[in-house]
Amino acid sequence: MPTFQKELLVSLLSQKYGLDCKIGLEDDISKNKKYFKKWLLNNNAGFITVQNSTIEYIGFEDVVRLGPFYNVYCLIENNNIFENNDGYSLLNSFPYYEIIDGKLKNLGWSKSILANMLTNDVEIYEFFSKNIDKESVRKICVKAANFGIVIETQIWEPSEFSEIYPLISKIGFHINQLLSEKFRNDL
Repeated sequence: MPTFQKELLVSLLSQKYGLDCKIGLEDDISKNKKYFKKWLLNNNAGFITVQNSTIEYIGFEDVVRLGPFYNVYCLIENNNIFENNDGYSLLNSFPYYEIIDGKLKNLGWSKSILANMLTNDVEIYEFFSKNIDKESVRKICVKAANFGIVIETQIWEPSEFSEIYPLISKIGFHINQLLSEKFRNDL
């Protein structure tokens, strides 16, 4: 199986979006975030760190089913989140949609307090509408994890992630906005 081309993705993200990113090393993971190794190091493909984005890490996992593809895990750090806390499971969100004659007719997000923000975002709707034929768009989901949130999808090539990065970033924006409001209100 070919190794994921992290160098190519770093180059694409830097050139297309001006991101400050690099291939990640184990030392790049915060000492108190050992749990992140599950998403970033327990696979053969490795990860990328991102400095000026709505997400901090992008991890990859090699998968072989009917050909090689990669699970992608985009992590947003937050020390207050624990996946076994039922309250944070309300951040989990999955898209649902209706396609008629090959065109997106309805789009919504299920299961979460985040869902309303994602459903009402015009840019997210337009991105889905233009790219609903891409598996990487249809497979996107959001899950609470220990010390963060994971935006997950599947891709075949690094360029495919580069193409959907604006969608990932917009979802990350809403997650960060929601979490900052929640914790500001809790103080």
